[in-house]
Amino acid sequence: MDDERPSWREKWLPFLPLEGTDTRRGSRMTTWRIEATDTGREPCMTTWRPVKERSAKSSCNPTVTTNSYKMENTKHQAQKLAQWTDAFLGFMESWKHLLNVSRHENIISKTRRKKNLVRCNSSTVLISLLFILLLDVSSAMCPPKCTCDDETLKASCGEAGLEVVPIQLNPDVKTINLEGNRISNVHLTLPFYTNLRWLDVSRNRISTLGVRNFEYQQKLVHLNVSLNEITNLSKDTFRGLKNLRVLDISQNMLENIEGVALSDLPDLAELYMSGNKIISIGDRVFDHLSNLRVLKLEDNQLLDIPTPALRRLPSLKILGLSGNLIESIEEDSLPALRDLRSLTLQGNLISKIHRAAFDGLQSLQLLDLSENNLTSVPTAQLSKLTNLAELDLSANNFVILEPVAFQSLFELRRLRVCRLPKLRRVDVRAFVDNIKLESVVMDDNSALQALPTRLFHGNPLLVDISVRGNGFTSLDSAHFPLDQLHSLSLSDNPLHCNCSLLWLWLLTRKQLDTDAKNLTLAAATNSPDTIPRLDIDGIRCAEPETLRNLLVVDVPESEVRCDASWLAVIIVTIVVMALFALTCGMLLLLGTGRWCKKRDELPEPPHHSHLQNGAVLMLMTTKDNMDSMDNFMLKAKEPLVSEMQFQHWDSIAKENGTAESHVYHMNGNAKKPAHIVYV
Repeated sequence: MDDERPSWREKWLPFLPLEGTDTRRGSRMTTWRIEATDTGREPCMTTWRPVKERSAKSSCNPTVTTNSYKMENTKHQAQKLAQWTDAFLGFMESWKHLLNVSRHENIISKTRRKKNLVRCNSSTVLISLLFILLLDVSSAMCPPKCTCDDETLKASCGEAGLEVVPIQLNPDVKTINLEGNRISNVHLTLPFYTNLRWLDVSRNRISTLGVRNFEYQQKLVHLNVSLNEITNLSKDTFRGLKNLRVLDISQNMLENIEGVALSDLPDLAELYMSGNKIISIGDRVFDHLSNLRVLKLEDNQLLDIPTPALRRLPSLKILGLSGNLIESIEEDSLPALRDLRSLTLQGNLISKIHRAAFDGLQSLQLLDLSENNLTSVPTAQLSKLTNLAELDLSANNFVILEPVAFQSLFELRRLRVCRLPKLRRVDVRAFVDNIKLESVVMDDNSALQALPTRLFHGNPLLVDISVRGNGFTSLDSAHFPLDQLHSLSLSDNPLHCNCSLLWLWLLTRKQLDTDAKNLTLAAATNSPDTIPRLDIDGIRCAEPETLRNLLVVDVPESEVRCDASWLAVIIVTIVVMALFALTCGMLLLLGTGRWCKKRDELPEPPHHSHLQNGAVLMLMTTKDNMDSMDNFMLKAKEPLVSEMQFQHWDSIAKENGTAESHVYHMNGNAKKPAHIVYV
């Protein structure tokens, strides 16, 4: 006998099913003949009976127990047998030490290659049993702590304490969940599952994905390897995943993405790489991802926006760059991504945005610039985003919201300006351009102590307002369009509970009564007297001290009512009279007390002598003294100054107890009427 031994792959040739009949039961049974190229060995015949018989008769020794495995001789199984042969050979190479065949040279003698039968020993029977288990479609072995469903072809082994990927699952399985185990690699454990669509190996201990471990998963569309310890991606890591649509490698230890690591994913639509240590991304990394729609790069260490790489993504719709170290957005930082709908830049160090930074993002609908170092609203930059519907500018360093702060954002529907520690004033015209605004959140602005009246009345579609955690001590109903609001959040403000909050007390009481009657707000809004939904459990009084920390809804009505009593009326009347008397006294002291005296008591104004050039000025107290003045004319005499005395003034002077004669002087020869002024 020749000592030449065949190779490992040549030893295990396809298995051929043989039909037979159990004469005792009249039931079908299948006999499997194990063929090999070993000479001088006896055939090993193993017969598998139906599931009710718990043992398998074999011409080999010892007899092998089948547990609950049922084998039927069908054409489908014969096809599956040929399909899995090659995969099984590769598997046996990696697991031969577990099957006691690592020293196969002691079992198989080298001979000429002929098709012969092998004498069956315990190792051969074990191998045949393992292979048949892998081929059994109807009732594969489900590992402990796992849930397997052969109807839906799903297997869930989350938190099952597994250290390797199980290989005894249904070969036709479509979904495998291995989340939260202790698996360290996926080497040579996946070729059996060629029908796999969804694989989750997140929260394990995988440090590398190796190369070509997914080569047989050409139908896989979702792969989640997040929360592992992967440090790099090789060239052929994803070889074979031509139909993969979603790849999640977030929360690993990747530092750089270079070369063609993702070149084998032409249909990839969503890529999640958040929570790594990525410093840079190669310019051509995304060259083959023309169908990519979602790219998440949050919580990495990027110093700049990877502009060259982004230019290769014409179909990108969602871009996440939050939690990096970006300090500015320059004019060309963001390429012209015409289909981009969402851009998140939250939690960076951005203090400067170029005026034209967003010019190429005409389709942008969501922008998050919160938690940066902006000192003012970038009004000019934002005005180019005419389709923007949602904007978040929270946690920046704004001091004021200027007039028309959100200019030209006519499609804006949701606005968040929260956690602005320096915000002190909001201009009444801040939201005038935002005619489609539906929701405004202005929470936790501790330095903001007041809102301008009718701030929100220019937004006819506004239905939700939240101003929680600010510094408001008083609120007026005119601040809010109560007739159109669905919800109004006012909690955690230091309110002074007095009669100025009567409107709020009434709203909270009405809502409390509505809830007590088990009426929904939907039913309540059908009535003409609609009210917004309030967060009544958080609206408390800060002052006066007797009401401190008391819910507004629990404040006694007497504390917020301002009805006038008789005593209050009397007090107000006395105060008004006292003020009137004081005013008169002040006027007397200042010499203007004549309005408080009778006309007869008024002193005669002094009469003055006027020297005019051709005209006479006469001062009269009333028109009563003008009876004798109708024909009075002064005649000019010589150029020298002459005197003319009007006797009627003498009588007035005598009546007033004065003997002063009123003399008027004039020059010139022309006759002119006197100019009379009544005093």
